[in-house]
Amino acid sequence: MSLDSQAILNRIDELLAKAAASGGDDNAATNEVYQAALTVIRAVHGPGSVQESQLIQAMSAAERSKDAGNWMFKLRRYVRPAVEGALRALRGDVTAGLVGNVAMQASGEVLGDLLGLAREALGRAVSNRGTWLRCWSPPHLKILSGGLQP
Repeated sequence: MSLDSQAILNRIDELLAKAAASGGDDNAATNEVYQAALTVIRAVHGPGSVQESQLIQAMSAAERSKDAGNWMFKLRRYVRPAVEGALRALRGDVTAGLVGNVAMQASGEVLGDLLGLAREALGRAVSNRGTWLRCWSPPHLKILSGGLQP
């Protein structure tokens, strides 16, 4: 999948506008923006990134919070600032052209992994070749074909 920087920027702007419009007083909107932010971050930085972990930690902090107040208060206090900050930072990264570098780095890592697997497979094939040749050398073939008796 190719990362389209403009599509990512458009989605980030849409999410920031939705967060601002809700003012933190709409649980559904805050949760929607949170989930969508995770999706965009995973698309750009990959699953398990620091950026993704920070957002998940913000939600966990809201869940564990012993602060007085309802869930809306906790979302507004813990989750919304983390989501907006993550989206703004991601927007800055995309605008600065860092997304292309991340995508290229990921492609390079995948290619490196494939080359490593190919080397390993070739190494096994070479080491198994001797065993194969011993098993199927001419005397064994003659025995199998009935030409020689063991």
